Amino acid sequence: MNKNVLYFFAKLFFLTLLVLLSNWGIRAIIANKSYWGFEELETKRHVFDQKIKTYNNLFIGSSRFYRQIDPITFDKNIDSSFGLQSFNYGLHSLSPPQVYDVYEEILAKDSLQLKYAFLELMNVPQVAIVNLTSDRVIYWYNWQSYWFAVKAISQSNRTIVRKIYGIFSHTFCYFEYLLNFKMWSKVNQLKTKQESGNADLEIAGKNLNGFYSYDEEMNTRNKANFDYKGMLKGYNDFMNDTSSVSDYKAYSQLAFSSSIDTINYNKIHLHKIQQLIEKSKQKDIHLIVFLPPRLVVEDYEELIPIFAQIPKDHRIEISNSHLYPELYLAKYTFDFGHLNEVGAQIFSKKIAQEFNKLQH
Repeated sequence: MNKNVLYFFAKLFFLTLLVLLSNWGIRAIIANKSYWGFEELETKRHVFDQKIKTYNNLFIGSSRFYRQIDPITFDKNIDSSFGLQSFNYGLHSLSPPQVYDVYEEILAKDSLQLKYAFLELMNVPQVAIVNLTSDRVIYWYNWQSYWFAVKAISQSNRTIVRKIYGIFSHTFCYFEYLLNFKMWSKVNQLKTKQESGNADLEIAGKNLNGFYSYDEEMNTRNKANFDYKGMLKGYNDFMNDTSSVSDYKAYSQLAFSSSIDTINYNKIHLHKIQQLIEKSKQKDIHLIVFLPPRLVVEDYEELIPIFAQIPKDHRIEISNSHLYPELYLAKYTFDFGHLNEVGAQIFSKKIAQEFNKLQH
């Protein structure tokens, strides 16, 4: 081989190695100190930390928690002997493995006073093609979480094609993360914004307890601060065709009336949840894994077998449309995937009722 060609590849190799080592050093400095690609999560952490000693219960998950669980309503409907004050740590697309990382970071806080925590049970998602280079997607990666995603997807019930793409998408994003230099400026921007008091606290809701219903946001928030047109379109699209509620109800009926195989389950995913339960116990926190309503068939087939392996005192399910029909009504729905304000209040009360049963 030509010496110039060898020299070129050697130079390319060492430059790549230098970039990787530089980024490793940067990440070692700022690791777990900033959600630099997810400003809303950074704001929620800031709001929670301001009153960390106040809260003894936590809800953490996706928009199914964020938009649908009112901590005040939940706290009012549990037995008074528990004396809980809850915070909603949910956010859009806060899914595994990222949500597990965030929960473990919360567990590591010295001032934590939690007695209970609710963790939404979700599939490990693949990354959509349009999001492969998004800061929001790549900022949270680390080797452990990347490898968990790969193994969990490989053991999932997806088709071979979807498994291959799912593993590819996380691998692509992980290397994007390794080669990313934008984190320096992003971290500093977020830090300045938080310290100057310019953080968008509206995303934590009017009571600053993390709950922010779609109705509240659409009716009260400054339209310049969010995608109002997109939210309004989602609302109007659903109002013009409410059949998705019937679809979700049918999926639930099928899942809970048929004999889903609970013997063969995703052992990788279950092991991670068991680890989180044990880590919570070490902090005297009772972790409750929560199966939400309105899932698609693939999610039910993947999650119900995992859910069945979790100890009964560490799980709550409010997804069965036979038992909770009101959660599948159009009049309590905001858009295709979420409850409206009235639906959220009903949902929060149902969770409190199931929590009370679990404790007795």
